[in-house]
Formats: sequence, C-alpha cells, structure tokens
Amino acid sequence: MLKSLFTAVSINEEFSELLKTTSSALSNEITELNGQRSGVAQITVLFTSTSVQADVTKALPSATQLKSSGTTIIVVGIGSNVIPSILTPLASNPSLVFTASDFTSLASNTALANQINTAIGICGGSITQSTASGTPSASTPSITPPSTPSVTTPSSATSLPTTPSTGPTPDPTRRDIIILMDTSSGLGSVANFQAELNFIASVLVANWTVGPIHVEVDPVVYDSDSFQEIGAFTFKDTAELQQAIAAIAAMPDFLSDPPSIAYALNHSSGVSSQRSGAPQTIILFSST
Repeated sequence: MLKSLFTAVSINEEFSELLKTTSSALSNEITELNGQRSGVAQITVLFTSTSVQADVTKALPSATQLKSSGTTIIVVGIGSNVIPSILTPLASNPSLVFTASDFTSLASNTALANQINTAIGICGGSITQSTASGTPSASTPSITPPSTPSVTTPSSATSLPTTPSTGPTPDPTRRDIIILMDTSSGLGSVANFQAELNFIASVLVANWTVGPIHVEVDPVVYDSDSFQEIGAFTFKDTAELQQAIAAIAAMPDFLSDPPSIAYALNHSSGVSSQRSGAPQTIILFSST
C-alpha cells in the first residue's frame, strides 16, 4: 500500500489517469464504509508529493462526496513540488493541510506526527499514551508541535465539521486504524520509501497504545496491482506493530508498479473494523 518511484515525465500522466478512476472507486468506498457502523468517526489522511491544479480539480468531486458523507480529510504535502493552496480544497478544513519540506526530514519530523495525531484526536479523542492525570507522559511528543517553516499548524478543534452520532458513543481510547502505505514507483527512490517507513514506525505510531483494548491497527501495502494486509488488527502491542512496519522494507517487487489511490481505497471497502463502537481511521500514504 505505498509504492512509488515514477519519473518526472510520467508523474503527471499517472496522477491524471489515477484521478480519472478515483471518483467511482471512492463512491464504492463511501457506500460500504459508511454502512459498517453508526456513530463512528472516519478520517482519511492523504499524503501527496504533487499538487497539479488540473489533477486536483478532477479529484474534487470525490473529495466532496467523502466530506458530505461525514469523512474528515486531512492532506499532507511532502517535497518541493507541493503548493498548499492548490491542495486546500481537498481538505475538510483549510487548517487540515500540512506540509513537510522533503523526504529526508520526514523520517524525524515529530512536529508533523504530532499534528496528524492531534487532528485524529480532535475528531474523536486522543490516541496517544497519557499519565493518570491525563497529561502526556515524558516519552510522548508534545501535542503542540514546534513552529517550523515546513509544517502548517492546524487551527482549533471548533472549526472542524461535526458528524451526528446515531449509534453507540465512541470510546475516545479505542481506535481501529488502517494505514495504507504506497509501495509504487511514485516515491522516486528506495531512500524516500525507507524514510516514509521510518516516519510511520518510529515517529507516527511510537506513542499509540496498541493492543486489543485500545488501538488496533491494520497496516496495508498497495500499488496499482496489489493490496496486502500486514497483521490485520492482530498486534498485541506497539513494539510488535513497529517491527512489522520496519520489516516491510525487505519485501520484494516494491517500487516497480505505478501508484493507484483508487485501487487502495476500492479494496479498503472490504476491510471492516473489528470492534463495535470503536472509531475507524484510514491513514492513506500516497506518492501522487
């Protein structure tokens, strides 16, 4: 679920073709995911390294349909080719567009990880570990990220759209999270792929309370021709999850097939959360 290594000549063509097929795939995704459980917050975090106006315009109908169904869309632009103002219409709120200057700094970008985790928490409660008093522990990154020129800071939670609850009240300590990781040719290099894996394993999930009681995770690798779940909500703790993500680097045939967000989201419609009343989160890492 995260495959990328495309040439500068083919990037725009692949992204355009991808967006042509995204709308119908997202329609299927919305119908099936929204029918799984009532009262469950749904969040999509889209990682992209491009911001071509024509391509984003083609993606807007799908983004609008997702947002109207109650899904919160968070957009993360990575690299020097990203123009935040072009990506903003895709997000549920202008404050939910974040940027990272390059893949090299991504591997240690705690500010970006804090902002993504804060945005997920805003939509249903914190997923990071805390002390008995409710304040972050010493090993937990501060929920207020440091000011850096490469990261856009979100506004307060009051600006986010709300989704009415028609079923069980979600437990703020429980999450069923699907991490969709692009392994396509769109990443550009093995080093970029490794930096993204390091960011997920060492920074993003480092303080999640993974286990059957709190946060359960389904890491998935995808490209235009494959969708492979790694563990599927079976991890007993955070360390086991981190080890599984780190081991992805040794898997064969990565960085060869074209990227396809449509393929990933279409197949995600068949992945259901394991527990009733636990908010489901989809984190999509894409190179396009």
